[in-house]
Amino acid sequence: MKRLFIALEFIPDNDFLTFHTQVCSVFTELDKVNLVRPDLIHITLNFLGSTEDHKVKPVIQGMRAAVKDISPFVLTIGKPGVFGSRSRPRVLWLGVSNTEPLQQLHEQLQREVEKISFKSESENFVPHLTLARINKIDNRRLFWNKIELLTQDLVQQIHVDKIVLYESILRGHAPIYQKIKEVPLFI
Repeated sequence: MKRLFIALEFIPDNDFLTFHTQVCSVFTELDKVNLVRPDLIHITLNFLGSTEDHKVKPVIQGMRAAVKDISPFVLTIGKPGVFGSRSRPRVLWLGVSNTEPLQQLHEQLQREVEKISFKSESENFVPHLTLARINKIDNRRLFWNKIELLTQDLVQQIHVDKIVLYESILRGHAPIYQKIKEVPLFI
């Protein structure tokens, strides 16, 4: 069994790394937050979860079928957002704009993986890059004030020309994401 997901690879530039450092400054020593290392950040398209080895090849075939009518496109990574409520923030993330081709890609992937008996993701697809998982914020008012200061229109653009099947290996503090297969978009 492998723990799999399909995602867009993200390679941070210097502006993003500067922004990531600013994000780290939002949290105090008393907060309980798991920051995502820049080299682990990605945009998840479909989380497949525990997958039997014999399903890996059909997943790759489904990925190829899903991208056959999609040309490379550009995404803009922008303003931060939070999953959870104001009183209990759970995840700090960066939003994505120009999502029409991304939505189409997600929907086509979803149709293909459902053919291989993977369940449909029940929640709405919200394209994002996870920056931190929040367990506890000591001072919510200070947290929200700092989040407001982080708001900016452009952090980085991403040229999307492939999707990647990853295996997530859970070890220690941070997972290891191992590439299994890259599938180029239709050119």
